[in-house]
This record gives sequence, structure tokens and C-alpha cells, in this order.
Amino acid sequence: MLRLGFACVWDRPPEATWSHTPWMLRENLRALCDVEDVDLTFPELARQALRLAYARPSGGRLRSMWTHERPARFINERRLAKATRSLDFDALLQIGDIGVVSAPYYVIGDLSND
Repeated sequence: MLRLGFACVWDRPPEATWSHTPWMLRENLRALCDVEDVDLTFPELARQALRLAYARPSGGRLRSMWTHERPARFINERRLAKATRSLDFDALLQIGDIGVVSAPYYVIGDLSND
């Protein structure tokens, strides 16, 4: 059976990430193969600090695209590389372009932003 790594930077709650798409994809893939999560959840304090640091006015309210900013991308690339060295899977599915790894990997991207 295929062993699939699943890497996603989950929102709070994780089910709501990208309008439930990654959560439902992950749940449905579990019926077809072994899915091993690559945990890229940020500690809450770091998450809040990055959200505040990158908050910008948009449409009359503050919005933060902190997950796309350089510090978050750097942290995630490092965490992904470390996690994939210790996990045993045939391929990695990344939700978003998180980083390059030595194992075969696939990227799912939804480039629509509010």
C-alpha cells in the first residue's frame, strides 16, 4: 500500500483550513493509502506574533498573509526538511508550496486569496 506523507500548515481549527479542502482530501486519501501527517502547526505564540507583524489593511479591515511571508516560509522549509528525514513514506503531498525535499513530492496550490 502507498505510504503518503501529508504536509499542511493547518489553521485553527484545522478542519477549516482552505475552506475544509485539505482536511477532506486527507480524510478521503486515508481510505486509499497510509497517510502520515507532517506536522507543521506553529506554536500559538509564534503564530500570533507573525499574524500581527504582517497585518495590513485590506477592504476596510486588517488581514494577514503571514504564512506567505519570508520568516514563516523559512521556518516551514526547515521543519519540512527535518520531518521528512525522519519519516518513511513513498511520496509527500504538500498543501501549498512549502519546500523542496529529497523524496518524491507533489504540491497542491489554491492561489485564490480574499
